[in-house]
Amino acid sequence: MGRDWMSPAEMARDLFAGQIMLGACIGAMFIETIHTFYFDLGLLRRAGSSGLRWPQAAYFLCKIAWVPMVATTFAVAAPPNKMDCDSTMMASEALVGIVTTMSSALLAFRALCVYQGAARTWVGRFLFAAWLGMFGIWMSGIPDLRGAWFEGIGPVWLENSGACAFLPGLDHMKYASKFLYTVAFDFVVLVLTVVGVLRMKSSSRLGRILIEQGTIYFVIILVANTLLVTLNLLQLNPVMSTVINPPVQTLHVIVATRLFMSLSKEARIAGVNSHSGSTSTKRHSHSHHTGSGSATAHHRQASSLPTHASQHDTLHTNTAVTAPGKDRKRCRACSCEKLTATSSRGSHELSEDLESHRGETSHVLDDDSHVSQDGTALTTRDVYPMVPSQQFVR
Repeated sequence: MGRDWMSPAEMARDLFAGQIMLGACIGAMFIETIHTFYFDLGLLRRAGSSGLRWPQAAYFLCKIAWVPMVATTFAVAAPPNKMDCDSTMMASEALVGIVTTMSSALLAFRALCVYQGAARTWVGRFLFAAWLGMFGIWMSGIPDLRGAWFEGIGPVWLENSGACAFLPGLDHMKYASKFLYTVAFDFVVLVLTVVGVLRMKSSSRLGRILIEQGTIYFVIILVANTLLVTLNLLQLNPVMSTVINPPVQTLHVIVATRLFMSLSKEARIAGVNSHSGSTSTKRHSHSHHTGSGSATAHHRQASSLPTHASQHDTLHTNTAVTAPGKDRKRCRACSCEKLTATSSRGSHELSEDLESHRGETSHVLDDDSHVSQDGTALTTRDVYPMVPSQQFVR
């Protein structure tokens, strides 16, 4: 004789198994919160000084929405007393949708940052439209699960014994479509990430990290959602159709936020290294200009040239020790100053100085860049737009 999945005793056992998994999810997220506490605190401090960016908003919303999601799910699974089961279930479904869509949004931001120019605009519009579609599907599926309070079927250790029970009439195919769309969206994001990295004219360690971590995320979420969809389409009973929903959403949060944190650290390391390289280049350039300063001054004095050219040399020398965020603006001003000195300096000397300055600037750009596409340098802020670029070198 086959197993009667629709019997009250079987659904009670399935519900008890779900409660155990829910407790495991709470423990896992507690450990995760301790592990990421200082990282989250640092993000909040930087957001307070420079504003909260969209990826950071998705990161925190994903983690914050998980808490009431688990609370409502636990209330349905083990209600302490009589409650409005239907409203609680709908609230839980809405929070599940927020957690899922925010996790996928974090992955989409990673794909967007490997594109530049017009390609970035069109990819961003496409991903935003696809994400809105996923968000709409999840929100429209809020009333899919309906429940009611039944007296006398709850655990014996609870006063006013009763429990929330699922009402019949669940459209399993519609319910599964939300998870299928999520898997499809994550797959498209992964493909766009790979294509964007391959289109770059130079290889990048951050580009390889984006592909590797994106693949890991997709495989983990694919396996979890496939298991959930399979249990749902088997239509064993309402409890089995949703029993692994909390573990799947917890996995969404942990994996998505871990990838966010990992890429942030990689971008910081890359930013510090590029800053160190550009600083050493500028120091070398500073010593070169200092060494040749006396000869240049002697030549100008002998030729009775205007004194504003020496003022330009002072500006160019000072540029070598400015902050990374300001040196390029000063370099542009430096170039303009050189062009105005044409009447007072020989054309040969001016061309040599311009070539030297151009080589210095391109070297700084190369040190501060990780990948390039369509001739455009891609800095740490482009690779990881979650945190302002000046904070990579603090």
